Amino acid sequence: MVPHSDTTLPAQLKMIQTVAIVEDDAEVRQSLIEVLGRARGIRCVGHYGTAEDALREVPALKPQFLLMDINLPGMSGVECVRKLGPLVPNTQILMLTVHDDTETIFDA
Repeated sequence: MVPHSDTTLPAQLKMIQTVAIVEDDAEVRQSLIEVLGRARGIRCVGHYGTAEDALREVPALKPQFLLMDINLPGMSGVECVRKLGPLVPNTQILMLTVHDDTETIFDA
């Protein structure tokens, strides 16, 4: 593979992709922030420990991507996605889980 300089990349690849994170485990959340921070072309615009905090803040940010934990304290990630979806229709939502229960996963 030949590396590309920024001047040869298509315009779509030069754009900064914005991401928000909803994860209640502070260590996991921090790890995700750090990994995204090292990735070229990605900027973490917000990170939250609860679905309720995300519901208050994410609609104003309108991130291109949202990493959502399924199992959150209080409101679940699945319920949060149901409420956030209409508020951020152009945001791609990726569910994070340690569940191996397919019913829980596909309810999302």
